Amino acid sequence: MKQAILLIGMVIGAVSSLSGCGGGDGGSTTGSASSSPVASELTTSDDLVASAEFDFRVDREITVTIQGKSDQPGAYSIYYDYSHYNEEYDRYYPDSTTKIVTINGAATHIPVSINDNWKHLVVEWLPYSGKERELYQLVPISENDSYFIDMR
Repeated sequence: MKQAILLIGMVIGAVSSLSGCGGGDGGSTTGSASSSPVASELTTSDDLVASAEFDFRVDREITVTIQGKSDQPGAYSIYYDYSHYNEEYDRYYPDSTTKIVTINGAATHIPVSINDNWKHLVVEWLPYSGKERELYQLVPISENDSYFIDMR
């Protein structure tokens, strides 16, 4: 009997607390959606007009040309952001989560698809042997479609 009364009390408590969460007018004035203006005329997508040149695209193709390449085997990686700048060596270290492409070091021209919202690219040279050290180059992005990078 005691358990039945306790159960009924819990059900009544749950129902009364849920009824207080309704979407009715509770008299609150903070954050009220009714204070914002309402458009008097609704438009549909059929009413929208854009110029023939309008495009939602923010990406474009560029070509990165590596100059001063090493004769040692290795790979180039291109990133669109860096994670750390070392003032002592004036070196930008790439953010590994922003890698765009990795390509064999024998390649000369690297096609890359970039986003126009990116500010720069970081080019990284990683030699396969310990005979050379890795190199990094920060490249500001502009309106150009071709970038020449000297990795010496």
